[in-house]
Amino acid sequence: MSSNSTSVTGTNSEDDWGRPDELDTIMEVLSDHHRRYVLYHLRNSDNSAECEELAERIVEWDDRTTEHDEEDVLTELRHKHLPKMEAAGILDREGEKVRFDEPNMPIESYLDLAVELEPSESF
Repeated sequence: MSSNSTSVTGTNSEDDWGRPDELDTIMEVLSDHHRRYVLYHLRNSDNSAECEELAERIVEWDDRTTEHDEEDVLTELRHKHLPKMEAAGILDREGEKVRFDEPNMPIESYLDLAVELEPSESF
């Protein structure tokens, strides 16, 4: 009988986990609650969503915002958060469509921990 072994870390090599620049990037992305909320929603939405849908969800989850802030949140997403996450290789954008294509990335482990530590249980 032969045994096939599979990497526990998915498609990422062990080298990916030890690079300080990658860890810095992950921590920077997760340091903002709106960026975390984007990732939480994408994971719960088949890894894709429209920008407006993301803004609606952020306003719903963030106690510091109201529906009157939705346009500001949308602008901040389009011009600040999504470009940063795209540049980090965390997600892809095509027009208004946002996609989290790599659910096995190292960020997943940190995101799992972050969701447990969030004050809200809405995610």
